[in-house]
Amino acid sequence: MFTKRRTLARLGTALTASAALLGAALVSATPAQAATSCSAEQHKEMDTPGANVDVYIKLCFRSHYNDAMAYVRWADAGGYEFDNFDLHLRLERNDAVVGMDSFDLTDEINNWGASDSIELYGAPTSVTSGSGWSADGYVKYNIDGDGKGDFTWSLTGSPEISS
Repeated sequence: MFTKRRTLARLGTALTASAALLGAALVSATPAQAATSCSAEQHKEMDTPGANVDVYIKLCFRSHYNDAMAYVRWADAGGYEFDNFDLHLRLERNDAVVGMDSFDLTDEINNWGASDSIELYGAPTSVTSGSGWSADGYVKYNIDGDGKGDFTWSLTGSPEISS
């Protein structure tokens, strides 16, 4: 089972939400809080019919939820840019796939706005304690009207951590 959550696009709302989340984190934080491991943000500029769309993706393993998470943001979208845009998110242990979810982001990137973002949660599992847990994935996309078919963007996974 996977979850999509749209992030806040307006600065004022985002700052208010960030302050509220920071306050909640300070109240609920414990010394034994579980770990999250994230990749560096990865960027790709895609030659689309309008302006070139910039996509940025960060992959994370969240041991406290036993899942993989992707933070996706884009800029310079503005219309029907993609026939298809799918993110495939994997939860891995020692590079072996333990769970996988796919997210069709075609509508979000084509229609939400020129610049926006989304958080995706998926591939949950009953994580056993131990080391070697990470999130990994790739994007398969098809640019509208170019006649070239699907492209694959291989993403760098998060560093491995213990659960």
